[in-house]
Amino acid sequence: HSKLQAGRRLNFAANRLCMIGLEKVAETLLNEMLESPWHFRHPDTLCRGLANTDRLDLLLKLFEQASEPYIKAIALRSFARIPSEIPIEIINLLINVLKSKDTSIIEKMKASEALLHIDNWETLDIQVLQDLIEKENNPYLLKNYVLLLGRAFPEDSKMYLLAMRENSTHLIINDAVEYILKTDSNLLHQIEPGILYTYYSSDYPVTEDELRTQNDSPPFGV
Repeated sequence: HSKLQAGRRLNFAANRLCMIGLEKVAETLLNEMLESPWHFRHPDTLCRGLANTDRLDLLLKLFEQASEPYIKAIALRSFARIPSEIPIEIINLLINVLKSKDTSIIEKMKASEALLHIDNWETLDIQVLQDLIEKENNPYLLKNYVLLLGRAFPEDSKMYLLAMRENSTHLIINDAVEYILKTDSNLLHQIEPGILYTYYSSDYPVTEDELRTQNDSPPFGV
C-alpha cells in the first residue's frame, strides 16, 4: 500500500502547492512529471494549478519536453485556463499542432478545445480549417474542427457547412453543424447546470486525512 499512499499524497500536495503558487515548488513538481509521469494519477491537477497561477512558461516547458502525448495534450488544454491574456504565439502554437502530421489525435483534440475556449481567431485561416476538415476521419476531432470553423467564420463558412450537412451521415458531425447554424453562443462558455456542483464538492480531498481509502493509508506520523 505504500506506493498507493505515496501517489495519493503526491497528487494532493501537487494540487495544494500549485494553488499557493510557490515558484520553486512548481518547477520541482513539473520536473518530476517530466521524469516520472506515472507518479501523477491526475496530471491535469498539476496543469490546472500551473495555469491558475499564470505559469505559462512551465506549461510550455511541459508541452515541449514531455515524452508522452497524453501529458502534452493536457498542457495544451491548460493554455486556455491561463487567467491573463493568451499571447498570440501560444495561439499559433495551438494552430500548428492541428496542422502538424507529427502530433497525436489526443494532442489535436486538446489543442482544438483550447482554441474554442480562447475564442481568438486573429491568425486562423478559413482555408486551413477546411483543409483539416477534408482530411480528417476521426469524428470527434472533426466535430471540433466544424465548431472552430463556425465560430471563427460564421458568415463565410455558412455555405460550406450547409453542404456538409447535406453530405454527412455521422450524427456527431450533423449535431455540430446544426449547433453552429442555429446559435451564436459559444458552447464552451455556457454556464454549467447547477446539479453538477453536487458532484464536484466531494471529488477531491480537502485535508490529508481524506486521502485514506478503506483504512489502507494511515495519517502522517503513524
